[in-house]
Amino acid sequence: MIKALTAATLGWLLAGCGWLDPGIDHACTLSGERFLYQDGKRLGEAGVANLKFSLTTYRWRNSYSISSAESIPEQANPQVLLDKGRSNSAESVYLLDQTDAASKERTVTSLVLNLVSGDARISHRRWLPPAEWRNSDQYSYSGHCKPLK
Repeated sequence: MIKALTAATLGWLLAGCGWLDPGIDHACTLSGERFLYQDGKRLGEAGVANLKFSLTTYRWRNSYSISSAESIPEQANPQVLLDKGRSNSAESVYLLDQTDAASKERTVTSLVLNLVSGDARISHRRWLPPAEWRNSDQYSYSGHCKPLK
Protein backbone atom coordinates (compact mmCIF):
# COMPACT_ATOMS: atom_id res chain seq x y z
CA MET A 1 0.00 0.00 0.00
CA ILE A 2 2.78 2.44 0.89
CA LYS A 3 4.65 1.65 -2.35
CA ALA A 4 1.53 2.28 -4.43
CA LEU A 5 0.82 5.53 -2.61
CA THR A 6 4.44 6.65 -3.02
CA ALA A 7 4.41 5.80 -6.74
CA ALA A 8 1.12 7.64 -7.24
CA THR A 9 2.39 10.68 -5.37
CA LEU A 10 5.64 10.71 -7.36
CA GLY A 11 3.71 10.40 -10.63
CA TRP A 12 1.42 13.26 -9.63
CA LEU A 13 4.39 15.46 -8.72
CA LEU A 14 6.24 14.71 -11.96
CA ALA A 15 3.12 15.37 -14.02
CA GLY A 16 2.55 18.63 -12.15
CA CYS A 17 6.09 19.73 -12.90
CA GLY A 18 5.68 18.91 -16.59
CA TRP A 19 8.23 16.10 -16.65
CA LEU A 20 5.77 13.39 -17.63
CA ASP A 21 3.65 15.57 -19.87
CA PRO A 22 5.76 18.41 -21.24
CA GLY A 23 3.79 21.05 -23.06
CA ILE A 24 3.76 21.65 -26.79
CA ASP A 25 4.25 25.38 -27.34
CA HIS A 26 2.56 27.18 -30.24
CA ALA A 27 2.78 30.70 -31.60
CA CYS A 28 -0.72 31.71 -32.67
CA THR A 29 -1.91 34.44 -35.01
CA LEU A 30 -5.68 34.82 -35.39
CA SER A 31 -8.01 37.47 -36.71
CA GLY A 32 -11.67 38.14 -36.09
CA GLU A 33 -14.11 40.47 -34.42
CA ARG A 34 -15.43 41.19 -30.94
CA PHE A 35 -18.91 42.45 -30.16
CA LEU A 36 -19.76 44.08 -26.83
CA TYR A 37 -23.27 45.31 -26.10
CA GLN A 38 -24.59 47.24 -23.13
CA ASP A 39 -28.23 48.34 -22.97
CA GLY A 40 -28.57 47.44 -26.64
CA LYS A 41 -25.71 49.67 -27.80
CA ARG A 42 -22.49 48.40 -29.26
CA LEU A 43 -19.37 49.38 -27.34
CA GLY A 44 -15.97 49.67 -28.96
CA GLU A 45 -14.83 49.88 -32.52
CA ALA A 46 -16.25 47.68 -35.26
CA GLY A 47 -13.87 45.84 -37.54
CA VAL A 48 -11.38 43.01 -37.71
CA ALA A 49 -8.78 42.67 -34.97
CA ASN A 50 -5.58 40.63 -35.04
CA LEU A 51 -4.39 38.58 -32.08
CA LYS A 52 -1.00 37.08 -31.33
CA PHE A 53 -0.54 34.83 -28.33
CA SER A 54 1.30 31.78 -27.04
CA LEU A 55 -0.57 28.53 -26.52
CA THR A 56 0.64 25.42 -24.72
CA THR A 57 -1.21 22.14 -25.19
CA TYR A 58 -0.54 18.83 -23.52
CA ARG A 59 -0.73 15.24 -24.62
CA TRP A 60 -2.29 13.83 -21.46
CA ARG A 61 -3.85 16.80 -19.68
CA ASN A 62 -7.37 18.03 -20.39
CA SER A 63 -6.39 21.69 -20.29
CA TYR A 64 -4.21 24.19 -22.10
CA SER A 65 -2.46 27.37 -21.08
CA ILE A 66 -2.42 30.66 -22.92
CA SER A 67 -0.31 33.77 -22.48
CA SER A 68 -0.01 37.22 -24.06
CA ALA A 69 -3.76 37.23 -24.61
CA GLU A 70 -5.00 40.09 -22.45
CA SER A 71 -7.82 40.90 -24.88
CA ILE A 72 -9.28 37.39 -24.56
CA PRO A 73 -9.10 36.60 -20.81
CA GLU A 74 -11.95 34.08 -21.09
CA GLN A 75 -9.57 31.69 -22.88
CA ALA A 76 -7.38 31.53 -19.76
CA ASN A 77 -10.24 30.12 -17.67
CA PRO A 78 -9.05 26.75 -16.28
CA GLN A 79 -12.61 25.41 -16.70
CA VAL A 80 -12.21 25.40 -20.50
CA LEU A 81 -11.38 21.70 -20.85
CA LEU A 82 -10.81 19.15 -23.59
CA ASP A 83 -14.12 17.77 -24.82
CA LYS A 84 -13.21 14.16 -25.61
CA GLY A 85 -16.55 13.56 -27.31
CA ARG A 86 -15.93 16.31 -29.86
CA SER A 87 -12.16 15.77 -30.22
CA ASN A 88 -10.38 13.21 -32.35
CA SER A 89 -6.83 12.37 -33.41
CA ALA A 90 -6.73 15.32 -35.83
CA GLU A 91 -8.53 18.01 -33.84
CA SER A 92 -8.68 19.02 -30.18
CA VAL A 93 -11.81 20.79 -29.01
CA TYR A 94 -11.71 22.61 -25.66
CA LEU A 95 -15.05 23.83 -24.35
CA LEU A 96 -16.75 25.53 -21.43
CA ASP A 97 -20.55 25.72 -21.59
CA GLN A 98 -22.17 26.85 -18.36
CA THR A 99 -25.25 28.69 -17.15
CA ASP A 100 -25.15 30.79 -13.99
CA ALA A 101 -27.87 29.53 -11.66
CA ALA A 102 -28.68 32.96 -10.21
CA SER A 103 -28.64 35.18 -13.30
CA LYS A 104 -29.47 32.49 -15.91
CA GLU A 105 -26.66 33.98 -18.00
CA ARG A 106 -25.03 31.44 -20.31
CA THR A 107 -21.33 31.41 -21.19
CA VAL A 108 -19.79 29.34 -23.98
CA THR A 109 -16.03 29.56 -24.53
CA SER A 110 -14.11 27.33 -26.93
CA LEU A 111 -10.79 26.70 -28.61
CA VAL A 112 -10.48 24.31 -31.56
CA LEU A 113 -6.98 23.34 -32.71
CA ASN A 114 -6.33 21.19 -35.77
CA LEU A 115 -3.32 19.08 -34.77
CA VAL A 116 -2.37 18.38 -38.40
CA SER A 117 -2.67 21.76 -40.13
CA GLY A 118 -2.42 24.09 -37.12
CA ASP A 119 -5.66 25.84 -38.03
CA ALA A 120 -7.24 27.31 -34.93
CA ARG A 121 -10.53 28.91 -33.91
CA ILE A 122 -11.45 30.53 -30.64
CA SER A 123 -14.82 31.88 -29.65
CA HIS A 124 -16.64 33.21 -26.64
CA ARG A 125 -20.22 34.25 -26.04
CA ARG A 126 -21.95 35.46 -22.88
CA TRP A 127 -25.67 36.19 -23.09
CA LEU A 128 -29.06 35.71 -21.49
CA PRO A 129 -30.90 32.91 -23.34
CA PRO A 130 -32.80 32.37 -25.43
CA ALA A 131 -31.34 35.16 -27.58
CA GLU A 132 -30.92 38.33 -25.50
CA TRP A 133 -28.05 40.31 -26.99
CA ARG A 134 -28.71 43.70 -25.33
CA ASN A 135 -26.12 43.04 -22.58
CA SER A 136 -23.78 40.50 -24.08
CA ASP A 137 -20.28 40.01 -25.32
CA GLN A 138 -18.95 37.70 -27.96
CA TYR A 139 -15.99 37.15 -30.21
CA SER A 140 -14.81 34.77 -32.86
CA TYR A 141 -11.28 34.53 -34.22
CA SER A 142 -9.65 32.11 -36.63
CA GLY A 143 -6.15 31.64 -37.89
CA HIS A 144 -3.11 29.46 -37.34
CA CYS A 145 -1.02 28.13 -34.46
CA LYS A 146 2.49 27.06 -35.36
CA PRO A 147 4.23 24.55 -33.06
CA LEU A 148 7.56 25.81 -31.74
CA LYS A 149 10.40 23.33 -31.44
